[in-house]
Amino acid sequence: MSNLLACNTSVAIIFYLILVISASIYGFRQDWAWNSLLCILRAYSFIVALGAICYSFSIQSLSRLFFVIHYKLKYLLTWRAHSIMIISNWLISLLIPIVPLFIDESLGLEKESRSCILKTNAFTAAIFCMIMIIGIPLNVSTMIYCSILYHARQSIHRVLRFDQNMNKYKTIHNAKREVKIVQILLVQTAGTSCGGIIFLINVFWQALSEIPLPKYMFLLGVNLTTISVSFMSIAHFMLNTQTIFESSEDAYDSRLLDEYQRFQMKRCIADFVIFDEEILL
Repeated sequence: MSNLLACNTSVAIIFYLILVISASIYGFRQDWAWNSLLCILRAYSFIVALGAICYSFSIQSLSRLFFVIHYKLKYLLTWRAHSIMIISNWLISLLIPIVPLFIDESLGLEKESRSCILKTNAFTAAIFCMIMIIGIPLNVSTMIYCSILYHARQSIHRVLRFDQNMNKYKTIHNAKREVKIVQILLVQTAGTSCGGIIFLINVFWQALSEIPLPKYMFLLGVNLTTISVSFMSIAHFMLNTQTIFESSEDAYDSRLLDEYQRFQMKRCIADFVIFDEEILL
């Protein structure tokens, strides 16, 4: 299932990078500012692509939550459930830019950055898109990964109370899993923050200050978004590759742990039965 969601994220990233390449090509043309309808469509597509990327990371965290905590609910672990999440991901991404379409002069050509994007001087539309595209997915992912981290710590404490001999093994195994969770969380937080912080500064600068925004800030906001998406895609690929190479080892370790726990449970039951028989005698 993780490969299916990783493919969904890859499709969203490829879609965004295609839009960036097309915007670069249009920037060298002389008629790049003529067709306003096409420019609005490209700005709409940029928002859809960014929303699809951010929400794809959220549904990946949701899938991990299903497999780690709610694994007893088998219908949450099926292809159908994950396909529904992917469809919802793209539907939400397609619906978000509809609101800026009804706000005048919010989508279109921004002359300072020579790009067809969501304009930073449209305060209401910009804040709405920032909350929907960055704020909500980032908070959802953070809460889910913190929940998984808390569950991992609670599970190790329960096992250790049952058998102290598993202390060293479970500590190492649990530490590896916690490091992976923290790595994913840091990558997503750093990527979304770098991509949105300059854009947010530009929005508030133009809304609150009478001093004109420097032109290089417009280009910096657009370029940092592209850089952050590239950074997140590279880090995402590296983390998934690491997970693939370690999955067989983790599965083997998990089987050993399950067998050991079943053995210990049988031994405890046998000791209890013997003790009970001695009392009866």
